[in-house]
Amino acid sequence: MNEGAPGAHIGVLRAGPHALRAGPRELLQPGVRARAVPVSLGRRVIVVANLGLEPKATSATSWASAGLARALDAWQGPGMVVVAGNLFDVVGQPDPAEAVSASLFAHQALADALRNFASGPERQVVCLPGSTDRALGEDPTARRPLEELGVEVVAAIDLHMKSGMSVPVPAR
Repeated sequence: MNEGAPGAHIGVLRAGPHALRAGPRELLQPGVRARAVPVSLGRRVIVVANLGLEPKATSATSWASAGLARALDAWQGPGMVVVAGNLFDVVGQPDPAEAVSASLFAHQALADALRNFASGPERQVVCLPGSTDRALGEDPTARRPLEELGVEVVAAIDLHMKSGMSVPVPAR
């Protein structure tokens, strides 16, 4: 789909604190790639961010992760989940990979929901590293627990959304 094509809307999500100013090549981290994803008319995409899961669940992270898990468990049909940064808060953790694993264990309902969703037909889960879980983009062992759930870690994602309109919708 071309950006100028009738009915095309391009939504771009990129990780990092300077994502709105940076070009696509400035954001790529070793081992993590940018990805273009077509989203057909009628398909659903849910975008979440800033859950800040830690190795010990808090009332806030338990509430947020349980709400997302319920939404994913109730999902009918194809679709995509995009975690647009800061799924975890592993800043200052001596072993980010262990912190990610422990965080998923502490929020087991969400881990199970992500696994079940990602294994469904025509479903995808994509996670962008953020400022509090940058290790996902830098350390293959830190992202491995997510990959084992079927979650793909990418530095940037371009959602090419078919809008159904007869004129292009400008990206903002």
